[in-house]
Amino acid sequence: MFIVQYGSTTLSQGIINKANITILENRVINNFLGTGRNKSVFEKYGLKDSDNQTSKISSHIPRHNINTFLAIAEISDHLQAMLMGRVDIEQNKHYQHLSIKQISQNASLASSNSQFQTSKELMAVSEPVQPAENNAKSPIDDILEYGLMLFSNDKDLENNLKNNLHTFDSTIEISNFIEQSMGDGYFEDIAKAFNEIAPTEPDKAKELIDTHAYLHPLPFGSCMRNIAAHGCPKRLSCQSGVSCVNFTVTGRMGELENLKLTKNRLIEQAKNLADNSEFTLRIKEQVQNLERFEQKIMVSYSNKIPVNIYKAIDTELSQPRALAELFSLEYEKIKANNQEEGKC
Repeated sequence: MFIVQYGSTTLSQGIINKANITILENRVINNFLGTGRNKSVFEKYGLKDSDNQTSKISSHIPRHNINTFLAIAEISDHLQAMLMGRVDIEQNKHYQHLSIKQISQNASLASSNSQFQTSKELMAVSEPVQPAENNAKSPIDDILEYGLMLFSNDKDLENNLKNNLHTFDSTIEISNFIEQSMGDGYFEDIAKAFNEIAPTEPDKAKELIDTHAYLHPLPFGSCMRNIAAHGCPKRLSCQSGVSCVNFTVTGRMGELENLKLTKNRLIEQAKNLADNSEFTLRIKEQVQNLERFEQKIMVSYSNKIPVNIYKAIDTELSQPRALAELFSLEYEKIKANNQEEGKC
């Protein structure tokens, strides 16, 4: 039995299939997935979430999921970076979301401690529990500890996620984030210049933001100089509280805690110095600089909405629903079967 296209067996005439090739833009993908204005595939086929709301995702979410699957499958970091088209291997850890085992472990720990329900409670913790080693934490570490992210109503879902995790992939994304974050007080100089130019020359105002669209992540805060290409002439002295025009905070998770670790370390060092020595005065100035940035972050936190990223679950009674959870569960089964076969 042969199945062929109608008319394709006619040898006396030629068949030409003309295709209209169009550019698949990000806008088209988001419309298809439900974050645009057009009817989405979920709406067309009546696909809804557990809360009976029509599903929708942004074009960046599948990228997060793919990197999640790679991490669950224990693919090496350099291969993950190559597959995701990333230059900086360190960015992998921001995309490596929790597997079902990690969720249950962290949720069980979180359930025995009081969870932060509001951003004011998060701000109230002036001295968080110190880690065994006095090391700075990454955004994902802080998210796991508190079990939440802080979202702003002024930013879309993608910018909120990338701000919490500091996972901006291009200067275009950074430019959009800066433009949406001017009201947070983080980019005061740029915001002032932008507001002066925008009413009369909007194109030049946008160009101004694009020119400064660099956010190189540091233990706390970010550098708006392209130090990956040109280096830092001050040798990252901003991480000790020294004033720098290229330094800014972004309000990402873990940033406030890392800043406080540095501030407290400087205060302890100042106790061992003479009151009026040159070093003491310098440290006091650095502490004051850090306190100003600390205040900016706390004001920003007060205007954000805390969103819990997981709930304590009974893994024996609850069934995995998310795609990453199902993938993790199947991967654990495969590993267990392989281990059993290896023992035989």
